[in-house]
Amino acid sequence: MIRQKKLATSVILSCLLQSCTFSAPQVEVAFRNAQSLLFNKASGDEVLWLASYNDTGAVLRPYVAGGYTVFANESGDAIAFDGWVVRSVLGFGLEKALTISDDGLVRSSRVGEESFVAHCSQWQKDTTNMGFQWRQICGRYGHMTVIYIDEAGSIRRIDQTFGGDLGTLRLHLRR
Repeated sequence: MIRQKKLATSVILSCLLQSCTFSAPQVEVAFRNAQSLLFNKASGDEVLWLASYNDTGAVLRPYVAGGYTVFANESGDAIAFDGWVVRSVLGFGLEKALTISDDGLVRSSRVGEESFVAHCSQWQKDTTNMGFQWRQICGRYGHMTVIYIDEAGSIRRIDQTFGGDLGTLRLHLRR
């Protein structure tokens, strides 16, 4: 438990040190969704999330800290999510943390010396057969962030592509 708290703290500090910013509507959505990310509405039980980053998988528990939902495990894998964008990825076989900065329309992803910067479209809401999704397309080659929401308004899945050779993250609620 202490290791998880240290890991969560390091993820948050990593995001804060790179001056992550987001607007008030994003904060409100993140706050509203934090509870659904953490607990099963029907039973009140803690939930687990399954993540994969570049073919490395992990089972993660969500925590709320410093305005982020941090998904982490005792193996050192962690993901910080601000309600719209994954802001950092640790572990998953990475030698250094993947960090993401975003001002709404320009997103920058970095691992060590490798980086990718892209201009992004506005978020678009699309109806699906099981609820809806928020989708944002970034870059000339159209890498995307997609947040899937069920009929009850709870986030069920997050997919984010970081551009270039930085890979793709998939995070979904364990059923």
